[in-house]
Amino acid sequence: MPSKPPSVNMLPPPPTAPVSTKKRKDDKEWLEIERVRLEIKRRKEERLAKEAQVNYRILVAKAQEAELALKVARAKARQELLNAGISLGEVEHILL
Repeated sequence: MPSKPPSVNMLPPPPTAPVSTKKRKDDKEWLEIERVRLEIKRRKEERLAKEAQVNYRILVAKAQEAELALKVARAKARQELLNAGISLGEVEHILL
């Protein structure tokens, strides 16, 4: 009895290349390296953000210190001018 040719609907599944254990191990190692790299990057970004916040607070404190120093310098100059006999109106005009 002659055998029937396989029908078109009965195609065998495409051959799949077996994944070697070495490739799987390499993939796992690559994933672990990538995970560690991303963790290092995340920590670096967090550190840089914290440093930026600290630097901002330092700059704000320096600006406040400079404003206070200006007020003190104006008060001293005002008092010296008044002690020198200059009228209050002239002193206010000078210090504007």
